[in-house]
Amino acid sequence: MAMTYQPNWTNARVLQRAFKCLTFVEQYTKPNRVEWISVQEIYKHFGNTSRPLGLYLKELLLEPADPYYNPLTGVCKKYRRNNEGYKFLRAQLGDPAYEPSAAVLEQIATGDFEYQEKSDRLYTAAQYIPKRYRGRILANHGYRYHYDIEAAAPTVLLQSALKQNPKLDLLHLDYYINNRTEIRQRIAHACEISIEQTKTVINAVLHGGIISRRNDNRTFMDLNYNYDAVIKLNNNPDMINLKKDISLMWKSLKDQFPIRYSERCGKQVRARTSPREKGAMYRSIEKEIGEVIMKLLKKEKARALWIHDGWCCDKVVDPVVIQLKVKQHTGYAIKLDWSIYED
Repeated sequence: MAMTYQPNWTNARVLQRAFKCLTFVEQYTKPNRVEWISVQEIYKHFGNTSRPLGLYLKELLLEPADPYYNPLTGVCKKYRRNNEGYKFLRAQLGDPAYEPSAAVLEQIATGDFEYQEKSDRLYTAAQYIPKRYRGRILANHGYRYHYDIEAAAPTVLLQSALKQNPKLDLLHLDYYINNRTEIRQRIAHACEISIEQTKTVINAVLHGGIISRRNDNRTFMDLNYNYDAVIKLNNNPDMINLKKDISLMWKSLKDQFPIRYSERCGKQVRARTSPREKGAMYRSIEKEIGEVIMKLLKKEKARALWIHDGWCCDKVVDPVVIQLKVKQHTGYAIKLDWSIYED
């Protein structure tokens, strides 16, 4: 870094500001992913970046990815996490004794979380506790048991498609569901991208995204505008097979969506199902399954924090019982991965 300014890491004000910035970056950015961040958000979390501390922390934690912005249209500058700076700051701060607000701690203690529903998903403040603290904080309040639905989106969407067309043959998608680590590693190695980027790309394609070199393409941003990676992904046999199966899956589900028309070459043709509609279908299924599980957890008198397609709770609930209940009430066959938090 060109700046000669060096923070005093023993100063309480410096530590407080640095920790606030680190928490923001942990919550709102991911490694190797480009994000729009407004000037207001920068000022809110980093403080005045015309002053040495604010500028130092911004340059340490964020790398400019696209400097273009337009205040009239609301287009913000784009940034990605500076991984080396992020690691450095974590090392400087050690492991500060982070605690959520008193209101969030009370909800954790009682298990009565205040959820807000948005687009068929439940959101609550405790979900936004930074991951490196969340496990410890929840475990300290008894939430030691962590459950996740394995490959939730492709699993339930494939089953939905098979309900519409039992003869559908989607061997590649089915193989991916049961061998995700193998396929992701193979694609990552062949296309010279990270495992996390590979996972992000496959999830994007699953929900209707395309792998393109357009500057406004979200997947291209997630690949850090890597032209070679786009070419390799579009020519990769595993990705080609997955895309074919995913396309066939959505074709079999076409009649589950409202019919819309668009004009093409002077003719009215049925419009394609949008990624927004595809995402909404998955979230509605996720909600249906979640309601069954949450009802069962309540019956078992388990305090539980729901996190979209998983949860943390304070007692063991037999995964087989949960899977059977979900199958009985929704028709979907899910698999659960669960673990016990160890400090």
